[in-house]
Amino acid sequence: MKQTDFKINECYQPFLNEPSPILLLFGSAGSGKSVFACQKIVLRMLTEKSHKFLAVRKIYATLRTSCYAELKAVIERANIESYFRFNLSPMAITCKSTGSTVIFRGIDDPEKIKSISGITGIWVEEANELSEDEFDQLQLRLRGETANYKQTIVTFNPVVETHWLKTRYFDSNWEGVIRKKTTFLDNAFIGSEYASKLQQLKHTNPKYYRVYALGEWGKTTTGAEFYRNWSIGNVANNYYNADNPIYISFDFNVVPYCTALISQIQKTEQGYQLNIINELCLSYPKNNTQSLCQSILSQYHDAPKCYVYGDPAGNSRDTRSSGSDYTIIFNELKPLNPINKVASYAPRLSYRNIFTNLIMANAIPSISLAVSPTCKHLIKDFEEVTEAADGSKLKKRVTDKATGQSYEPIGHTSDAFDYLVCQLFKAEFNAVQGKKAGIYAG
Repeated sequence: MKQTDFKINECYQPFLNEPSPILLLFGSAGSGKSVFACQKIVLRMLTEKSHKFLAVRKIYATLRTSCYAELKAVIERANIESYFRFNLSPMAITCKSTGSTVIFRGIDDPEKIKSISGITGIWVEEANELSEDEFDQLQLRLRGETANYKQTIVTFNPVVETHWLKTRYFDSNWEGVIRKKTTFLDNAFIGSEYASKLQQLKHTNPKYYRVYALGEWGKTTTGAEFYRNWSIGNVANNYYNADNPIYISFDFNVVPYCTALISQIQKTEQGYQLNIINELCLSYPKNNTQSLCQSILSQYHDAPKCYVYGDPAGNSRDTRSSGSDYTIIFNELKPLNPINKVASYAPRLSYRNIFTNLIMANAIPSISLAVSPTCKHLIKDFEEVTEAADGSKLKKRVTDKATGQSYEPIGHTSDAFDYLVCQLFKAEFNAVQGKKAGIYAG
């Protein structure tokens, strides 16, 4: 029998013979990770003698319709049922020729788990359901010398970023761990109807879309988020159009980086869509206004015009060179015919809070927002910046252990965003402040 009988997705084939102690298969729904776990186990049962695999879920009652059913289906699709013996009470699947078997247990009966001996491999399905202590108890079952490598296959959706799986295996260098992330797009055998349902989550449930379609870690919500209406649904591929002007917004902090957001405007039936197409976050030694402008020119030298927005404080100071930041900007960006749209003073943070959240909630019909997925720092800001008691941004400072320098690690790209939208859409922003509406700026 050939491995090709199993129709293994190309993305998983390099892991068929991977012997690392822990193999983490994570990502979106429909990515085929559980099917591959079954395929690997079945192939090992067929080729390696006297295995005793343990398939585990949090609740025993769920195993019959999940792990047991999936293993049986893999065997049946490969037309090799005659090689195996299936037992439902207690649940077990045994390869007749090698004597290798899979048994099934739930963590809801911990005493039965502790009494199991001779385990040579484990598959933990929906591992995010388990506590770290429960997982460690399983690892204690893998002991003693065996003819073949011992491995725990862990399959899960990354439902929340604070989960112990992330802290333990992704935020630190854990020895002997292989991580493989996949999405439904990696599954050549997924049905178009199911794929369409996952795509629809972008509009119906952005938080689910993040986890179950993109395979990204789910974000925890505390109720203290500054951008509480931000959702992954605001992320969309945007591409630079050299026929249209660019809108540049600056923030002049130098640590951890100096920032510029690059945007373009697209007309819609109801008004305008703001497309954030790029972020430039330059760290040392290029964390200065001049280097930032040079980077902009190198990428957008063919733009017919540019509008300049940003922190009004840049009118009176600079980051590294002589003259104010905006003096440097307008000198450096002369080839782009820059037009000064910088506000005379920074908008109040409490109103920025209200206005930006209205935009993100699609509550202002004339304004829509699309942020390129390449804007990693901006998206991180939208997800992690929190709100202070007075409605401003709560910016916690950290100290660099190597340099002793104190700085704010996040909040800079979102500040540039705030300066842009509050001035670009000045009429709408004034309305939010209860003032007489002005004229669209741009």
